[in-house]
Order: sequence, then C-alpha cells, then structure tokens
Amino acid sequence: DLTGATLSDASGLVYTFPSLLLGPDEAVVVFGGGVPNFTGSGLSGPWCAALPASVHVLAGNGLNLNNTGDTVTLVASDGMTVLDTLAWGVEGGDDQSLNRDPELDGLAPLVRHRNLAGSVGAFSPGTLATGVGFDEHVVEPTGDTGIEPTGDTGVFVSNLVLNEVLADPESDANCDGTIDNGDEFIEVHNPGPNTL
Repeated sequence: DLTGATLSDASGLVYTFPSLLLGPDEAVVVFGGGVPNFTGSGLSGPWCAALPASVHVLAGNGLNLNNTGDTVTLVASDGMTVLDTLAWGVEGGDDQSLNRDPELDGLAPLVRHRNLAGSVGAFSPGTLATGVGFDEHVVEPTGDTGIEPTGDTGVFVSNLVLNEVLADPESDANCDGTIDNGDEFIEVHNPGPNTL
C-alpha cells in the first residue's frame, strides 16, 4: 500500500502517492508533469509503447530532479521507514534514464539506459530496459529478500525497488506531437511476492 508514501530528493518532498496498492510485478511511474501518450499509436519509441495493465502511470507536479547529481528516497506513509533510495552524479545529465543493473535489484548500481543489454533506447518507463513487461522477466531479482527482520529493530526490509529514473531531459515531442517539459520520471517496481 503506497497510499501516503512519499518521494523526496536532496531539495525535499517531490511527490506524495495517492491511494495505490502495488501488486507483485506491478510498477508505478511518476512523471514530472503531464503523462506521455502510452496508447501504442503515433511515433515509435518507448514514450509511445502501449504499457501493460500492471503499470500505473501518475502525473506529478514537477519532480525537479537535478541532472548534476541527486538522491531520491522512497519513504512509507509513516514518514520514517525508508523503502528504497537511489543516487546519481553528473551522469544524470545525459538525456537518458539511469537503471539498476541488474534491473529490479535494489542493491544494484545505476547505469546509463543505453548501456544495458538489449536496451530499447534512452529510457523505458514502465518496462524493463528491453521493453519487455516486468511480469515477463525470467531472471529473479537478487538483493532485498522482502523478509521483515525479527526483533524490535525499527528497520523494515522493503521489496520495492526504485528501478529507473530520468532527470530533467531536454524537451522531446510526445507521441501526439506536443512538447512536454515534464518528461522526467521515477519508476517504482514491486518484484513480489506480496502486494505492497
């Protein structure tokens, strides 16, 4: 249940989730402003690809992610439990997304999207870098176990993964030919096995 969870960067709060249950192998993509056309029609490329029903697409109100380096933190609705974080440096200014490698591994480093094997291009919001849906991936993620530790440690091990981020790209044409300056996005994935 991501209801009330937040995304923050080095400057502060950038997004608060509305009511949202994220099931196994589901993802949510939060865009900086507006939502690109994901009908599968129009121009070619990942912005125009039809997304699986397991992907929730939400419009933020300006993420304002920093190209020269930033840290994004996903915090549960209690305001204290950190579910995942990711950080990048100047590579955020390359007008391509940064992905976990291997994907869906919350402990994996970030790499430039075009450097991933089989990459569809500069970004792939709502799918793996190859354009394949999350529910079609074969390799199970490593890293976080999804098991809550025993004892009163005050620490929750999350299965959620901040898998892909695109920081403040240059304006591009959407599938419908319009220009959208809010194309930056953050992708959150639930590798499962529980609804979160």
